[in-house]
Amino acid sequence: TKAVLSNLQLWLVAASAIALAYFASGVRFNFGELVSIGLDAKGLLGLFGLALIMLVARLASASDGLKVLTVSTVVLLGIVPAAFAMAINPPTVSYSDGRSVPSIIQADADAGLEVRTLRLESLGDEIAVELFEGPGIKLDQLATSYQISNSRFSLENPKSNQLGQLVANLVSANGSDVSASLEEFGISYILVFPKNRDLQMALDSTRGLESIGETDFGQLWKVESVISKQKVFSFDFGPDKLLSLGGIALYLLLAIPTSPRRRGNGKESEIFVDAEETN
Repeated sequence: TKAVLSNLQLWLVAASAIALAYFASGVRFNFGELVSIGLDAKGLLGLFGLALIMLVARLASASDGLKVLTVSTVVLLGIVPAAFAMAINPPTVSYSDGRSVPSIIQADADAGLEVRTLRLESLGDEIAVELFEGPGIKLDQLATSYQISNSRFSLENPKSNQLGQLVANLVSANGSDVSASLEEFGISYILVFPKNRDLQMALDSTRGLESIGETDFGQLWKVESVISKQKVFSFDFGPDKLLSLGGIALYLLLAIPTSPRRRGNGKESEIFVDAEETN
């Protein structure tokens, strides 16, 4: 019947979604040497949940007994455990001012100054390096299209090698003059997170760095030789923005109402006209 066929289609959608989510969870695509993007299975799991909810709703509408059974099952297995978990372990809510960088960096960025920060993170025997501008990494810079557009930056790039050598000189405290490299990259601040005693001693012994102290986001140093200049704003019309505009244009085209198609038969019109004339 039609109802059985519709339910079968929903079962197929649910099974396909959970299978794709299982196989896609470990798939990654490499763009260059520094950009690797994995498939997000949350959307497929959401599709599975939606199909399951529609199946449960159709099952509950079949009879009053099934409706009571379905509602009772949802309450016992869904609402009651969630309410019990919230009662014994209430969620902790914390509020912030929305900053992702120390206040001095945020103030310079708000003043329209060109600020570039070198962030060092200690991961056991390794050091993770992040170079960002302004008030930190924003959501649009985490977009897939933005990462693909910047995938041309590879480990063979001379700038990448120079940055690696700069970090090595900073971490090892070998007495090398790092002022020229810091000025070339335009690095105004160096941020270390989490707190690391060895990195602190190395940076404190480096000439040209002024220790600002402990902040909410780690230990901070100011590069004395780098003077932040006023930032010149320009419109960046890159591939990621083109892709976004293309998606918006597609939705606008789909939203434009179209005139209904006129269906008519010329012969039928002539018959009605002849009938009116005879009357």
